[in-house]
Amino acid sequence: MTRYQYSDVERNLIENSLIPFGVFQRVGSKTVAIAITRGLCELFGFIDMQEAYAVFDKDVHTGCHPDDLERMTDMYRRLMIEKEVKTMYRKNVGGRYMVFRFHAVLIHKEEGVDLINAWFANEGPYIESDSSDTYTDVISKAVHERSQLYYFNHDFLTGLPNMSYFFELAAHGSKEMQREGDQPCMLYFDLCGMKGFNQKYSFAEGDKLLTECGRMLAKNFGRHNCGRFAGDHFCAYTSVTGLEKKLENLLNDVKELNEGRSLPMRIGVYIPFKDKVIPSIACDRAKMACDAVRNIYYSCISYFDEKMLKASEEKEYIVTHLDKALEKGWIKVFYQPMIRAANGKVSDEEALARWDDPKHGMILPSVFVPILEDARLIYKLDLYVAKKVIEKVKMQKEQGIFIGQQSINISRTDFYICDIVDELTKLVDEAKIPREILTIEITESAVGIDIDYMKTQVERFHELGYKVWMDDYGSGYSSPELLQEIHFDTIKLDMQFMKRFNDSDASKIIMTELIKMACALGIETVAEGVETVEQVEFLKEVGCTKLQGYHYSEPLSIERLFERFAKGMKIGFENPKESDYYSTIGKISLYDLHMSAEGDEELLTNYFDTLPMAIVEINEKSFWIVRSNKPYKQYFEKTFEGYDIGGVADIEIMRKRRGAAFCNALVQCAKDGKRIIIDERSASGAIMHILIRRVAINPVTGVKALIVAILGISEDTGVEALTYSYVAQALSSDYINLFYVDLDTEKYIEYGSGDVYDDLAIERHGNGFFENAREMAGLEIYEEDRDYFIEALTKENVEKALNTGGVFTMSYRINRGEEPIYVHMKIVRIKMKGNSIIVGISNINAQMKERQKIERIEEENRSYSRLVALSENYITIFVVDLENDHYIKVNGKKADNKKDEEVPEGEDFFNYFLSSRRGYVTLGDMEYVNSQFNKDNIVKRIVKDGVFTLKYRFVYEGEIKYALLKAVFVEEKGEKKLIVGITDDTDATIQRQQTEQMILKARNEANVDALTGVKNKNAYLNTEKQINAMIKDKRAPEFALIVLDINGLKEVNDNLGHQEGDKYIKRGCDIICKVFRNCPVYRVGGDEFIVISQGRSYHNIEKIMQVWERTNGENRQKDDVVIAAGMARYNGEKDVARVFEKADALMYENKKKLKEKEKCS
Repeated sequence: MTRYQYSDVERNLIENSLIPFGVFQRVGSKTVAIAITRGLCELFGFIDMQEAYAVFDKDVHTGCHPDDLERMTDMYRRLMIEKEVKTMYRKNVGGRYMVFRFHAVLIHKEEGVDLINAWFANEGPYIESDSSDTYTDVISKAVHERSQLYYFNHDFLTGLPNMSYFFELAAHGSKEMQREGDQPCMLYFDLCGMKGFNQKYSFAEGDKLLTECGRMLAKNFGRHNCGRFAGDHFCAYTSVTGLEKKLENLLNDVKELNEGRSLPMRIGVYIPFKDKVIPSIACDRAKMACDAVRNIYYSCISYFDEKMLKASEEKEYIVTHLDKALEKGWIKVFYQPMIRAANGKVSDEEALARWDDPKHGMILPSVFVPILEDARLIYKLDLYVAKKVIEKVKMQKEQGIFIGQQSINISRTDFYICDIVDELTKLVDEAKIPREILTIEITESAVGIDIDYMKTQVERFHELGYKVWMDDYGSGYSSPELLQEIHFDTIKLDMQFMKRFNDSDASKIIMTELIKMACALGIETVAEGVETVEQVEFLKEVGCTKLQGYHYSEPLSIERLFERFAKGMKIGFENPKESDYYSTIGKISLYDLHMSAEGDEELLTNYFDTLPMAIVEINEKSFWIVRSNKPYKQYFEKTFEGYDIGGVADIEIMRKRRGAAFCNALVQCAKDGKRIIIDERSASGAIMHILIRRVAINPVTGVKALIVAILGISEDTGVEALTYSYVAQALSSDYINLFYVDLDTEKYIEYGSGDVYDDLAIERHGNGFFENAREMAGLEIYEEDRDYFIEALTKENVEKALNTGGVFTMSYRINRGEEPIYVHMKIVRIKMKGNSIIVGISNINAQMKERQKIERIEEENRSYSRLVALSENYITIFVVDLENDHYIKVNGKKADNKKDEEVPEGEDFFNYFLSSRRGYVTLGDMEYVNSQFNKDNIVKRIVKDGVFTLKYRFVYEGEIKYALLKAVFVEEKGEKKLIVGITDDTDATIQRQQTEQMILKARNEANVDALTGVKNKNAYLNTEKQINAMIKDKRAPEFALIVLDINGLKEVNDNLGHQEGDKYIKRGCDIICKVFRNCPVYRVGGDEFIVISQGRSYHNIEKIMQVWERTNGENRQKDDVVIAAGMARYNGEKDVARVFEKADALMYENKKKLKEKEKCS
């Protein structure tokens, strides 16, 4: 743009004026002086006018205070938008900062040139002081505050314009480009992996990277041509001329950003097609282009195209037509059943939304759901679906149709837009249906965004009686940490697993492990997208409890659903009282026991070649197979040719045939619930080694479910002629276990006594007797005797004892029930072919009772000094010798003795303790425990404080528990010992957390109106108190009060009831919040509200009140809520109450006028 020239007469007239005044012009990116007055030269200390022109042309802001420089530069830009600006700033004149008033007006010349007419006034020296005693003090403070207010329009971290201000700058800047014949475009920037960068390098480093990114964008596009929106998202507008080169340079700069510690950058580009759009829409489209490559993790550029435009128009249509679609019933709710795998009956129904649009036809949920989530309108759809589900439940109840569990989907944005927990509960309670009928499904991606917040919401649902499921598990965010942090009743596996089912075994293996993990945590599983019989059979085998998909039923409309009910075409619902039973047997994976493939490569070649396993149900008269895996089916077809695997076997008939022992074992296990391992001979003469275990009892029918696993098949029958009488002659008759062992090969057979299953029964075959005995010691042998048992029972020790004395004996304790019992092992040779022995284990518990009493008394005396040191109810106590770190371990009442495989004493206590915790302490706390639990730190803390304490979390039976560890010194027999005790602190910790949550909740609720969600009277009084303090300190802000009162509330309450009255208030509140959207709104009474206006809204309050009057008029025409309002500005009153009185009086005047208008109409 060329520089404007005044005529000589005009220029001389201006320059000779004594008024401090100047005419300036924006030329390119600079502001230059066109004409300045002698008065302005004198004001700024210039002796020579040409010198003044030279200084102004070089930098119009020469001498400006650093804190005001950005703001004054911005003032000239704002002038292009607002046409007039006023402010104060500081400028160095003669070596001292003076305060100047600045008033500028934009003048449009006929030639299409914009000139800036600016007036200046000196208000005196700037004084840094908190005092307000003099006019100079007040002016100095005011200019300082205005400098601070500048940052309301700018990002605090990067200094770039924020989103709203950027849109203003972009609107003006784009017009300037178009006026100069250039075409503007919009750019959207997104750094890839900012979250991971913060976690790796710290948030401080992340802020540094964002700051550097802001500087880089400002360098490439100009500081006022770009802005930071939020997080790692930036935007810029620029000319399309040379765009590719600009972007190429930018991506090169990104690589070197932050000294090379940078991130890739995705860039979305929007170049307008034909129609011009406002900056906010242009930015949306640039963002859409950027989001199109969100899954690319290297620097790239994406351009907005026609396809995206269509998607944008589709998005606009969906957003603008949602309310109409809900009102007109274009959105319908369909229902798809979920089938219990164990019984084939419907356990749940999922409600699914379908949009049948009169213009666009069927719009898929995959299209409209993400759009509504992005627009934060999905809560309307979710509440609509919930209402339709409730209507369906009430219809079923009225028609006497069984009601199953109803599942609805909740979006993550619902939790941030409204109190979705409360809203759903209101709907359910108003309909007077049980809350437990409704199941809440939340997607995994929603949970992973904010785990702590979502954990609180899930717990709220649980406390109110709802079941909560995680939907789409495995869709990309999967982490076991989610299941550890938050308890879900069920997880739904993502449909992608079923889509890839036939591609390879990888999908099947992942599903198997996910289901196995869920079952171990006590969580049920649902597989979506089930379409084939092969998929059904596989999912049953691996323990998936519920199945959903087109194999069973497509989603059905409410009309078709009730038509099927009427015609009796339904699949049939399960009895809720049997749900837990079928859940238990359904969760058992038939691929959970793996065999070694050594020597059996033909059968075991991959992950799914495992033990033949089946679930058998049994009642008083018969038994039948419910589920079985592929190896079991294959073995059954091969071994029992002609038999139907799906048939029912009569118990009495089976007891008279081959397999009687197996049948009797099933009956016995069903009766007493004890695990049984037996050997059964097949028709071919082979011996099957079979494990039987009871897993559940049906509470309605009394049917028992048993798991049957074929552990192995043996053709070797050489030692089966061994009789019980021979064994009895060799060993004491009071035995618990008997083993035949070949010392040369270490192969063995375990025998039962035959009391229940006819003759001497072979219970188990095996290899490596001594190795297996050592492995079983971890489960069977009492912890304190375990080391002794392992050290003593070796092949060498046994042979040595047999060679020298003819017998090997040892006594020890084994775990039986709540207390261990003493047993005696006796080993003798037998006179058979080969080097064989008989191992017998006898019960000698009675003989040990007397000795045990004496030892217990002595042990209690020794332990007394240890126990009194820690008076709390403990899990475990360690007594440590600080000289050599030798320790003795004592388990408390809360210790899990059955699972604890650790020795009662040992060396190197501190390393032992840390290594033993790794299997129990949560990952999040293990690093902290490692850093704190060391000898030097513990001793130092005890010397200083008298005690060392450490708190951490651990996992016990799938639940997170809290442990409290304490350590102290005690004197024992003249020696100093370290006593370390661990207590279960779960209850106390949970109680503290609940108390803190209640206090936090109470604080939040104290300032929020429960009905409308805006601030309440208490919040207003607090704000009033703060403003009064500022008024008292002579630093009162500019503000106005708007007092509002909803008309007609009493009539609504009297005629329609208070429930409709509440809706009326909420509607009124929505109107207030919409008009005064940038101001805090307070509900201070039933129908009374107060708005406090400051900042930009304060300066535009007259225009806003005009909008308010128009809104009231429009609402009166369409019979909507009408609200009286009165506005008063603060004008030096003593306190806020005086301003309120003025506004309140004006409100009542307005209320009177509104009523008169209502009468006239």
